[in-house]
Amino acid sequence: MKSVILFIFLMLLPFSIYAQFTGGDGGGSAKAEIRKQTVLSLEEEQKKAFFENLKVITQKDIVYIKWNDKVKIEYIEIIDVLGKKLNTVYVSDFKNEIKIPFIETKGVYFIRFKSNKEQFFTKKMAY
Repeated sequence: MKSVILFIFLMLLPFSIYAQFTGGDGGGSAKAEIRKQTVLSLEEEQKKAFFENLKVITQKDIVYIKWNDKVKIEYIEIIDVLGKKLNTVYVSDFKNEIKIPFIETKGVYFIRFKSNKEQFFTKKMAY
C-alpha cells in the first residue's frame, strides 16, 4: 500500500511543478508577468515625471531646453535616426536652461538626457 501511495505521489509531482511555471495553481508565470508590468510602469512613471518638468523648444538654428529644480541633468545628447551622436553638451555649468546650436537638415532626431541618477530619458524631436 505504501508503495502505491508513493508511486502516485511521484507521478503527480511533476504536474504540480509544471502548473506553477505555466500560471496554474502556483502562478509562476502570472507573478512574473505582474513583476514585469510593475517594472515597466515604474519606468514609464519616471519618464513621465521627468518630462513633466522639462520643456524642449526647437527654433530655426537652436534647440532650447528648460527644466525646473526637480530635474537634475548631467548631459544632453542629440542623436540622428541612424544613431550618430551629433552633439553632446554637459549641463553642469548651466542652471535650468540651455540653448544648443543646431544646424542640420530637416528630419527626426532624438534628444537623450542623462540624469544624475544614472538614468537615461529620450525624447523624439522633429526638426
